[in-house]
Amino acid sequence: MRTIIIPERIIDVPNWVYWLHSNPVFLVLLGAIGFVLLYFLYFFLMDRYHGWP
Repeated sequence: MRTIIIPERIIDVPNWVYWLHSNPVFLVLLGAIGFVLLYFLYFFLMDRYHGWP
């Protein structure tokens, strides 16, 4: 457990949280999720403003 000190608050963060942030597979997965969200958002906006089916 690592402790993050925030004014008026102390948060204990499990080690697996740091492992996720330092794991390249997690970064790739996060990038893929972000790409999919941008992909659907892009087509949603195109459909809304250009009237595509």
